[in-house]
Amino acid sequence: MAPVTDEELDREYEKNDVQGKVPAAHIKKMREIAKALTNVTLMKWALKSLSDKMAEQYKTRVDKTVAGVVGWKQVKAAMEKADREEGDVSRHLLTTVLADFEQNNGFKCFQTTSGHPRIIQMTGLVSGPGFLATVGAGHMAKDYVTIDHGVYSHRIQWYCMYAIQKENKAHFGDNLGELYKEFSKPGSWMITFDRLGQHQEKTNGNRTIDPFDFRTPEQLNRYLRESTDALAECPLVAAYMQSKKLANITNWKTVKRITAARKLFPACKSKLDGWKKLSSNKAVEELLKQVLSAQQLLELSMVVVDVAKTDSANLMTWDKDAGTYKAGLPK
Repeated sequence: MAPVTDEELDREYEKNDVQGKVPAAHIKKMREIAKALTNVTLMKWALKSLSDKMAEQYKTRVDKTVAGVVGWKQVKAAMEKADREEGDVSRHLLTTVLADFEQNNGFKCFQTTSGHPRIIQMTGLVSGPGFLATVGAGHMAKDYVTIDHGVYSHRIQWYCMYAIQKENKAHFGDNLGELYKEFSKPGSWMITFDRLGQHQEKTNGNRTIDPFDFRTPEQLNRYLRESTDALAECPLVAAYMQSKKLANITNWKTVKRITAARKLFPACKSKLDGWKKLSSNKAVEELLKQVLSAQQLLELSMVVVDVAKTDSANLMTWDKDAGTYKAGLPK
């Protein structure tokens, strides 16, 4: 895909009522981001940069005598080992790199007593005002809205912007965390970072989005999860994303429920381990019923909902005092 042009963006912003709704100075920033996220060569370079950073992170965790000879293939092999322990040095490489980027570039996160940062968890479709409130407060999120959307897609989009800007291949803003907050302005986030078929249809008369239009999270996630090219071009990012495919658990709501339960009720977490190896969605739901109390099941049902009727629905934030996640918007 060739980077989107100013003429194409003029038409898109006009047809989707961006002009007049969003300040001109902010539209200029939207343009620069759109051009980067649709530049295949640049985005593949940035994704490779993320993969390389994961390998660097791994090297900091192993003995110095072997770190110098460790390459991405060794890291990938370590990541793909079955039944890794929680403390395995190959775990959490992607989340560590993303969290370091966010902490060092003005994004908000929740600090825990151990120092390990926590971020907002979105356990389903969040209301427009609720979502924009988290953006306006500077919080990134793990976004479980749909399986196709990708849990890490927005965090990866912004990391790629950071990598691109760091190498002076584009300039988006002096402080990416502050720029992120600006996208709480109505009319600017969706068309830049969550571009839908309806945006394409209003612009060009059809709903077909180019596979490499990474303004659309589903396209970025599909490339990382399904492409053999990605395994060659950004091997550690792609390997991690592809390792998250579940053979037997096909109901995404079940995935969201078990994931939320493990974060809401840490005392029950160990009893819920191994859920990915269960044979069916029903087996996972049965496990939840066996492990959680009636009160906990009720709380879980209120955290993961099909329709967000309030701005705090499908949102979990870290409660430092309780040492666990709680439902609702950040305070």
